[in-house]
Amino acid sequence: MRRVLLAVVLALPFAASAWASAPLATWAGARVGAELATAIALLPRAPSPTQLALFSEPDASLVTLDDPSEPAPTPGNKPRASPVHGLHIRAAAVLRLAQAGARPSGEPVAASGARPAGLALRGVGGLGVGLRDGDVLTDVAGAPASSPGAVVGAVLAARGKRAPAISGHVWRGVEIWQIVVDQPYLD
Repeated sequence: MRRVLLAVVLALPFAASAWASAPLATWAGARVGAELATAIALLPRAPSPTQLALFSEPDASLVTLDDPSEPAPTPGNKPRASPVHGLHIRAAAVLRLAQAGARPSGEPVAASGARPAGLALRGVGGLGVGLRDGDVLTDVAGAPASSPGAVVGAVLAARGKRAPAISGHVWRGVEIWQIVVDQPYLD
């Protein structure tokens, strides 16, 4: 009998802690959730895709770079690997997107067929500048777009030299697009 009583006395703290831990966990979870909700409410709101897409025609323009005088490829010569379309993004659009907090991203993709490796773009389709999600950025300012860091480095280097525009190439399926992005400078 003594052993049973001793076992109950020794087990009592464990049973009590198990019984008390459920309400304590519920209270702590509710408290942490409320604090997170308060913190999130203080963060600036991201602009909606419709707010980002409100750019006038002068902000970005599509340009066809095809030269109709150039002969079509024949079995004896290779098809050209030069851009057939162009996209020119004006400095005003770049500045508005930066001020709105637009943060497109890119995911590295391997070379495929004639397309070199690059970054599959995400978050660009709703920006109103002619790019589509899934376009593959292959180079920026003459440097391969091998990673987001490589692109940021190329852009920072060009801006450090106060380049008026930064160019690159985007592949949309099998089409090559030349992209020229005018650079806004505030001074």
